[in-house]
Amino acid sequence: MKLFVEGAHRTAGKAVAAAARVAGVEVLAQVPPGWGGEGTTPLDLSDMSALDAALDGCEAIFIEAIASLRSERDGLSQGVERALSLAEAGARAGVGRMVLLSRRGVEWIPGAVIQARRVSEAVAVESGMSWTLLRPDGLVPGEGGGALLASLRPLGADRLGRAVVALLERDLCRDRVVTGAQIVRLSQG
Repeated sequence: MKLFVEGAHRTAGKAVAAAARVAGVEVLAQVPPGWGGEGTTPLDLSDMSALDAALDGCEAIFIEAIASLRSERDGLSQGVERALSLAEAGARAGVGRMVLLSRRGVEWIPGAVIQARRVSEAVAVESGMSWTLLRPDGLVPGEGGGALLASLRPLGADRLGRAVVALLERDLCRDRVVTGAQIVRLSQG
């Protein structure tokens, strides 16, 4: 399997790329131009010809739905632009699956920040690829654990990485939303 990991310079992307490599998965760990790091590939996601070449042979894409500043393209957030670019290029390249990391509450919390995540989720669902939406309570570095509030248990990024690898390797949770406790179970094998 070959996995394209968007945003390997952020906590989630780093963890997914690391877990995939440990599992023997071939990884293209994308970082923005100007970022470096061993095992990463600097790539501007708005450069469609470079993105098409990078996705050639990939079977899956991991992307984090982040809310960010508005950009020039139709006033969309940069996070939504990234999701659109990857969905369009993934469809052209014949990528079979998109796993999108979102957040708990995206379906009911108001506001522009969360709206960008909702739009990114819709992009994944409508991409033509099989999709999985991951909605943890939050994300922290390492293994995580503990609780911020009685009902809020952030997921450790390392667990997230193992969960993404498990659902891809075992072909689980296609076209489904997966939440906190389910993600933890996936990370445990």
